[in-house]
Amino acid sequence: MYFLTGYIEKLICMNSNTNNNITDHILLFIASQSK
Repeated sequence: MYFLTGYIEKLICMNSNTNNNITDHILLFIASQSK
């Protein structure tokens, strides 16, 4: 899980200034995984 979150954080950094919709989906994915 730590590896996955680190990878997702890199994606968020890469996509934060281009496509916020992708980060929204990723954050929802993280939230669903942590339950």
